[in-house]
Amino acid sequence: MNRSPRAIGFVPPRAAWLFGHAAGTGQRRLQTVLLGLASLLLAAAVAFWWGQRGPSLPMPPVTLVPAPRVEAVVALPNAAERARINRVVRRLNTPWGSIFQALEAQSSASVSLLALETDADRGAVRVLTEGPSLDELLQHAERVQGTSPFVRTKLLRIEAPEAGAATGSPAGLTRLSFDLVIQP
Repeated sequence: MNRSPRAIGFVPPRAAWLFGHAAGTGQRRLQTVLLGLASLLLAAAVAFWWGQRGPSLPMPPVTLVPAPRVEAVVALPNAAERARINRVVRRLNTPWGSIFQALEAQSSASVSLLALETDADRGAVRVLTEGPSLDELLQHAERVQGTSPFVRTKLLRIEAPEAGAATGSPAGLTRLSFDLVIQP
């Protein structure tokens, strides 16, 4: 079966020589000449661009000179600044993870935790709880005191149900405020 090149390819026969199909010797020479001219034009464009960049200056000789020795003067903070820095460090070093674990482990359904704030100067955490009776609140404070990060408890304030109505506490609930001293 004899097939013609026209039936096989998708390139029209007149442009086939551009893509290397059925190129004769003369056409290959023409392609080589065109490729050489394109290369020369590219080289001329690069040379022109390189010339537009400006003359490149020669690098001056580099001499290494040792840097002068400088004595560092460190001003020590005064007592007030040291106290402020120590307060910040104590606040940052508050063991919140163990505090929350201890409070969570000793929580009960009848006692609610209302507020928790740190007093880093004294190494304590102030806790405000609310519950139906003072006995339950005191038992809760004792249970929390017995856990690991705390050393002792210091009771601060008891708000009875009658006094709670003036402070916004729901009727019948007692509030207990105490400090838990954290072990150093």
